Amino acid sequence: MTSEIDLHGLTKEEALMEVDREINHAFIQETQDRQITFVTGWGEVLRPAVRTFLEEHPLIKEVRVDGPTLKTVLEDM
Repeated sequence: MTSEIDLHGLTKEEALMEVDREINHAFIQETQDRQITFVTGWGEVLRPAVRTFLEEHPLIKEVRVDGPTLKTVLEDM
């Protein structure tokens, strides 16, 4: 099952901190499920900022855009 994190209502800075925290938590916990879905909505500030952050994050292997969500796959251990 993929983890889903709703970022609605957060500022850009809050959202990026939450994204980083969730990625690091999943990586450290060595979860079997290597996917996290971030729900950003269609906004012109939050969505592009989170997408860029994910695409540049060293623990992210893949980012897929699916409507108002960004689906990620973590790097293998």
